[in-house]
Amino acid sequence: MTEPAARPALTPVAVVGRDDPRFPLDDYHLELHPDDEENLDAFIAHVDVEDAHAILRCRAGPGRWRLVEHRVQERRDDGVTVLARVDVTAREQARERDGRAEAYWRTVLRNGHESIAVVEPLGLTIAHASDRLTSLLGYPPGSLVGSRAFWHVDRRDLAAVRTMTAQWAGSAGPRVSEFRLRARDGTAVWVESVLSDARDDPAVQAYVLNLREIGDRKLAEEQLRSSEQLFRILVHHLADGAIVVDDDARIVFVSERAAEALGAGVDDLRGTVVPLRETDDGLELGGEPPTDRPPPLYRLPTEVLGPRGRWYHLAGHDLSDDPVVSGWILVLRDVTDSRVRVARLRREVEEDPLTGLLNRRGLESRVAAHLAAGRTVGVGFLDLDGFKTVNDTYGHSSGDALLCAVAARLKRCVRPDDEVARFGGDEFVIAFVDLPSESELVEMTNRVLDAVAGSYSTDHGTVEVGVSAGWSVALPGTDVQEALRRADFRMYEQKRRLRG
Repeated sequence: MTEPAARPALTPVAVVGRDDPRFPLDDYHLELHPDDEENLDAFIAHVDVEDAHAILRCRAGPGRWRLVEHRVQERRDDGVTVLARVDVTAREQARERDGRAEAYWRTVLRNGHESIAVVEPLGLTIAHASDRLTSLLGYPPGSLVGSRAFWHVDRRDLAAVRTMTAQWAGSAGPRVSEFRLRARDGTAVWVESVLSDARDDPAVQAYVLNLREIGDRKLAEEQLRSSEQLFRILVHHLADGAIVVDDDARIVFVSERAAEALGAGVDDLRGTVVPLRETDDGLELGGEPPTDRPPPLYRLPTEVLGPRGRWYHLAGHDLSDDPVVSGWILVLRDVTDSRVRVARLRREVEEDPLTGLLNRRGLESRVAAHLAAGRTVGVGFLDLDGFKTVNDTYGHSSGDALLCAVAARLKRCVRPDDEVARFGGDEFVIAFVDLPSESELVEMTNRVLDAVAGSYSTDHGTVEVGVSAGWSVALPGTDVQEALRRADFRMYEQKRRLRG
């Protein structure tokens, strides 16, 4: 068994740490940790090397192991080497903690969702770039270090980024911006940048950028803008007008079609109360907005009279609970032409084309509406005496002229709410609205008879016409046909009496 080589003699002199009570200076041979035996041998073997030193675990008697730095302090002419020993436990522990912290943050930066870049103030070169940033731009790890930061900015945003950097330098607090970077393959990468000025931090002394890729968000924003633009184009070109009002009935959005209907410009209407007001004849749209009460949106949908005599169907949708709208959406459609067509069709269906009076269908409809509204209607049934003679003697044109003349006299005899109709041939019917008694109905009918019966001028001279009449009173809930039959029956009873 080979004996281990003897260690060279070392003078146990402690130049530094002389007052440390844990290490008695009169004995160099402290207890050495077994795992550091080889480290001690290596140190002794190289003790003649300039600045030779070693950190060994030692202890003097019972107690914790300490880290002791052994360093060559002096080499004497007599061949004795003088060592200095220093307890560096606290220093080494601090270094270990710093190393662990650095490793921790490097791991965080490497695996975090954001990209980090540290930019040197002088020349604005990249001093550090996280792996996520280099991967985002398509470069291998570490290849961005040393390059100019502006080289990686898309040329479309370069001028704006230079301006922002110059303005923000030295400003307090982080600065947020959005711009495009140029990837290795030439494609643009949208990022959100948070720039922090850490030049005054002795540990950094540079600009720190936190970059987050926002390409998906930018695409979604662009799609949203396109959708909004398409929506506005569609709304402005629809036949229907659209108005969006807030909870205070103030206009938030108005389409060009709706603004045209209101007789004002889009910009003039925005922010004003929607001009919808109640009148004695219904709702009216346009002009000055109401000031004494809020617009009656609760009455929608309905037809309203707008500027220039145009009629609109106005519908309202209460979306106050919708966070996007938080108000009402009003849709208006011009129904003027359709109202004219309906009125013309109604006239064709309900009016007598010769006299312009109501026909049988029109009168029955009007009387039914009055009775449904709780009004009493007196029905007078009239038949001309002598009309057939005029028609047969002078022809149909003379007969038609006589009928029109009789119709004109009837219209002059009745009140505004009363209805006058020609039932065909020489039969006419008057509906007296709100007559409380049969006696008043008889009195009114007699006045009509006196006005209608008499002489009429024709192209063939003057003719005499008589009138026979019958009447009945229809109370609310009465069948219209029954009221007409009773009046018709009484009219023929009168004719029979006159003939007998």
